[in-house]
This record gives sequence, C-alpha cells and structure tokens, in this order.
Amino acid sequence: MKTLSKLIITAAIVFSVSINLQAQNKITLNHLGVPTFFTNLSTALTSAANGDTLYLPGGAIQPSASDITVNKSVHIVGTGHYPDSTAATGRTIITTLRYLTGSGGGSIQGCAITNLYIGYAANQSITGLSVTRCTIGLCRLGNDNISTIDNIYLTDNVFTGTLAIHFSYPNILILRNIINSGSGLSGLGLFIKNNIFYQIYSSSLSGFVSCNFENNIIISTNSSNLSIESQNSNYSNNLFIPNVSNWGTNTQQNSLLNQTLANTFENVTGSAFSYSHNYQLKSSSPGNNYGTDGTDVGIFGTTTPYKEGAVPFNPHIMFKSISTETTPQGMLNVTISVSAQDR
Repeated sequence: MKTLSKLIITAAIVFSVSINLQAQNKITLNHLGVPTFFTNLSTALTSAANGDTLYLPGGAIQPSASDITVNKSVHIVGTGHYPDSTAATGRTIITTLRYLTGSGGGSIQGCAITNLYIGYAANQSITGLSVTRCTIGLCRLGNDNISTIDNIYLTDNVFTGTLAIHFSYPNILILRNIINSGSGLSGLGLFIKNNIFYQIYSSSLSGFVSCNFENNIIISTNSSNLSIESQNSNYSNNLFIPNVSNWGTNTQQNSLLNQTLANTFENVTGSAFSYSHNYQLKSSSPGNNYGTDGTDVGIFGTTTPYKEGAVPFNPHIMFKSISTETTPQGMLNVTISVSAQDR
C-alpha cells in the first residue's frame, strides 16, 4: 500500500506535468525522480536506463507506423483503455510493441496494443515481465525451443485476438483476463486462473496441453455444449455456459455446468466482450465464493480482484479543462481533477 504522503507527492507531480503532457502530447521519462520529455517512444526508450518509468499520454503513441522495441528493464504506464475511464485523457494506443532480450523485470500497463510480441525472435532471454490492464489484439510469446522466457505474468487484460504461447515456455501465469478471441489460443503447462473465455467453436481450448485451469468462466458463444479439446489438462472449479458434452483426455473436479449469462453476471449479453458489460457475479450465482481459494470464479475472484475500469496504479486524471486563451493578466485557467489510488 502506498502511504498518503507518497500519493500526495505523486499527485502533485502529475498536476505539474499533466498540463504539458496534454497540451503537447509528451512522453515522460522518469529517471531517479527527474522527468525528461519526448514525443517519440523509441527515442525515449533509447534514453532510458534499467528501472526507469515511462508515462505515456493518451492518443496514438509515436512512432505509430513502425515497431517499437523494448530491450531494457523499464516500466511503461499508459492512461488506460476503458473509454469511460479515459474520457479526460484519451486511450494510450500502441500499434506494435516488441519485447526482446534485456526487457526482463519490466512491466507495461494501461495501454491499448494492437500487436504485442514477447520474445518473438530467435534465442531470446526474458525473465520476469508483467503485462497488466491492457487491451491486446494479437499476442505472441516465444518463437523457438532454445530461448529462456519465464515468469511472464499476463494479468487483468482484455485479449481480442490470437493469444499464442510457444510450447517451450511453461512458466506463464494467465490471471483475471477477459479472453475474447475464441480461437488461436495455445500453450503448454500454463497456470490459467480466474479468467473469462469466450469460445466461438463448440470444440474449445484445443491449443492447450497439460495446463491447469482454475476458477475460470468459459462461455460458448454459439449456445452449443462445449467439447473440451485441450489435451491432458486439469479443470478445477470452473463455471461453464452452458454445458460440457465431452472432456476428452482432460480431468475435471467441481465443475459448475449448464449455467447461463443471465444467471451468472450482473449485466452481460451477446457473444462478445463489451466495455458496457458488468462482469460482476450476481449474488444468486453459484460461482460466488466457489473458487479453489474461496473467492468468486471469474475476474472478480482472488484476493486482488479485477479493477473496475482497469486504470493504471498512478493518480488518475478524472476531469480536465484547459482554457484556450489566457486571462488579461496572462494566466491560463486550468481545472484538473485527480483521484489517488493504492493499486
């Protein structure tokens, strides 16, 4: 937990910097408490040292037409990706981001990423990388059998396209994500906990081998009973909408079967993720406190549930109004409302 004094200091930094950021769309590189401003993320990364933090503004991050490569252990923080949580700042949008050797120990959160590649090249070494509270289109992790890629945490994200994890890297945690792709999913020996899966085919999860699925909600989007086509995986305390007709080579314990969207969620309709949906469980859902850890199944389970709006940890700009002209005294009227946060 951050102390109140640290939150106040951080909020003050945001106040002093945010006017410049919003007016000029600047990227802030924080090195040992000293800020430097850039308009190009690749240039900022070149100037960064291991352990530095880069705060990105809303809007399309430059360069938007080419890949941005991260080969240092840095922390990247965007404004968020939920429309209602970024009304004052805009969403932080990155087209293609590549993490390569040297990026281990880093993190990224609060960004809308079209293409995310982690160690997707020959002979890479990445140990420890956290991707949190982002929306991601295509995500590929690992590319060969000789790279060392481990301790990768994919948590509290929305995946809308392919999520492919090379079979050589089992030490990957997939936690509290909404996985809307329905196909193109793969991985070996993964720990997959408290996610929501949309499955567009009745033969579901076929790309997973020897994985452990706990406390997930798995939805058939075509109203058919699901045939679990993963191989040699174990399913514990998962909730299925509507039912499972075939478990294949997998094992299962304590499945909640034949559930519906209406009796599971507060407000979820249709066959795809929507920002307007409320994925909290209804008080009457059997998924309440049904997880292996005694908390809810789905993204609002665990001791640190999915954060509403998925906003990053830093003080969040909720409202801003910057006058387009100065007063007769040469002053610029600025009103900014910031909410302090502890996670």
